[in-house]
Order: sequence, then structure tokens, then C-alpha cells
Amino acid sequence: MSRSSAKPHEIRRMWEGGPLRQFSADRVGSWTPLDTGGYGGQYICDTCKNPVSGIYEAVDGNGWQCSDCKGVAAKAAPKVKKPIPAGHRKERKRAKRVCQSRGKVS
Repeated sequence: MSRSSAKPHEIRRMWEGGPLRQFSADRVGSWTPLDTGGYGGQYICDTCKNPVSGIYEAVDGNGWQCSDCKGVAAKAAPKVKKPIPAGHRKERKRAKRVCQSRGKVS
């Protein structure tokens, strides 16, 4: 059987706001049977639109991404420095003084 005779599949969102996935009404290779009927293939990254074996919710919460796109988005995301509560500042300074008095640098 040639590749050209294979039935085309469609791309569906698994649920509202969920990941995209290859879908076919007929069994295709080792695709997974779905509770809603039909068979699911690989997930589709919302960013690069490529089929992937694993998918993650996007860093910004808008869509689903493969590991490569997730890594790029995480590096591009602004770093937020969390403020240190007042009580913890004193403890941190005290620990630093103790380490310095013992000859350890922190």
C-alpha cells in the first residue's frame, strides 16, 4: 500500500482550551482509541504546528507547546524577582555573619 492511498486525518482540539491532536475516525497504526470515538495520534504544538509526542501548557497560559517551544518561551519570559519578607532579611544577614565568622563565604 502506498502512502498516497492513506486516508487523511484532521486536527482537533481535544477539549475547549485543550491541546490540538491528530484525529481519525478509522484506526491508523498505533493511534490511541478515544473515549469520544475515533482515534488520536500525536499532539500538535500550538506554536510551531508540528506533531510531537509530548505537550505542555504554554508558559503564558495561552495554548500548548512542545518542549522546544516551551524552552524558548521560558528564556524569553521576563524574570520576576520576588521580594524577601522583612523577617527573612534579618535571618539571612545573621546566617551570613555566622558563616563569615567561621571562615565560610556565602
